[in-house]
Amino acid sequence: MGSEDVKLLEKGKELMYISPRSNRPAENSSGLMNSLVMGNSSKVVGCFLTFVMLGLLCLPPQQIAEARQVMKEGKFTIDINDDFQCGEEAELTITVPDRRFFKGDPRHIRVLIGNVRGPLSEECGQYAFRSVKIIGKEGDVQVFSGSAQKSESWKIVSDNADDQGEQHDGQEPDVRIKFRLPNSSAGIDYAGTCQRNPIIPLKPVYYNNADAALSKPATMRDYRVVAPLIAEQYLSACPGTETIDFSLNPIPEGYVCVSGFLCYLNWSAQNPKEVMTAEFKRKPRLKDYDDVIQAFAEGNFDILREYKEFNHLFHNDFAERYTDICRDHVDSTVTFEIESIQTRYNSDGFVESKNKVGPTVHIHIDENFAKRYKAFYGPNKAWGALLLMNRVVDQRSRRPGSAGMIKGVSYFIDNLNQIDQFLSKGCTTEKVRTVYDNIDRFYRHQPPVKAEKEGEKRKGTVPAKGQGNL
Repeated sequence: MGSEDVKLLEKGKELMYISPRSNRPAENSSGLMNSLVMGNSSKVVGCFLTFVMLGLLCLPPQQIAEARQVMKEGKFTIDINDDFQCGEEAELTITVPDRRFFKGDPRHIRVLIGNVRGPLSEECGQYAFRSVKIIGKEGDVQVFSGSAQKSESWKIVSDNADDQGEQHDGQEPDVRIKFRLPNSSAGIDYAGTCQRNPIIPLKPVYYNNADAALSKPATMRDYRVVAPLIAEQYLSACPGTETIDFSLNPIPEGYVCVSGFLCYLNWSAQNPKEVMTAEFKRKPRLKDYDDVIQAFAEGNFDILREYKEFNHLFHNDFAERYTDICRDHVDSTVTFEIESIQTRYNSDGFVESKNKVGPTVHIHIDENFAKRYKAFYGPNKAWGALLLMNRVVDQRSRRPGSAGMIKGVSYFIDNLNQIDQFLSKGCTTEKVRTVYDNIDRFYRHQPPVKAEKEGEKRKGTVPAKGQGNL
């Protein structure tokens, strides 16, 4: 199961359960959902807590009836038939925003069935259902029907032959493709039946364990090159093919799904030499402090979470510069004593000596930043040193001699200058106030505030003195 699949399933953490003995919500419903996703059914679950028009309904252990929605996350839901009795078969209706979900990897559907089957089996005791009928919908439109049985290890069998894309046990495939790009791990190892509009998985292909350990991850460019070559082979075996959607597992670094749900490379027989990447978009990058400042100004907390260490580094640099430049607007400060220690290592990597270098420095930090500043200070030194080393090595590979060293070090100086230039526009400007406020909100796991036009009232305020925390 790819990374996108795990992410999708983890959204089900909001599902809640009740114990029939206590008749109270379980203390850790998210932990229970995690155990279900991972296939752990060791926890005893009493009955589902489902939301209905008249309120909450605790379903009795031996009969599951009424209020049949058993999983919901946005437009992604699972319902069970209203008249379900603990016994041989259940009917599950899975509603998704994209019908291609049912034509992709059948493991996606099996995992969802498992998430429902576990609790229902515990509800029903010895009357656990042993088969399931599956109705798939895209919104209100039915797009899939199939079944699965315990005796067949819950293998998904579609009622529509065109959905049977990949080879099944005992089934002779119409097409076999095993291919890999030179100098790239992008490729395919596929066997399946002919379809007019198949979904074909692309993933890294390795020759052996050593190759897997040494190969670089496949890039979007690699997949754009390999996909038309694979489509050509598929079309040769299956002349009636109209379109092919290629799933990527994992999605290449730097890209995300536009829909946030499913995304594919799109190939068409009308334009066979290339694939379309419209269902993917580039993930925003934080290259320097200007990018971090803009992310906080826009309240883009998602990207900030992906740059944890860099964001911590920015936090402390911003705290120092803001407290110094905007001292007239800081109500209270906390003073830190900073000592510089020089550590020497011998050729074996052991510490040889430690010596204090220079005088003790006193740094004053806005009280709202102080607790986080102290917590981040030690880890920042180690991560900052590693970042500096990587920058220097990278620049020296492009610039010979001391020029590479100077360019690598100047990156940090440039970042500090970007904070100074930002604050020099005025400590009370709307953008500065928004960045200040959102830094604190980000670490307190609160929603961001949005900057308004100058002169308009902005929702959210700078936290009161001493409220900044981890």
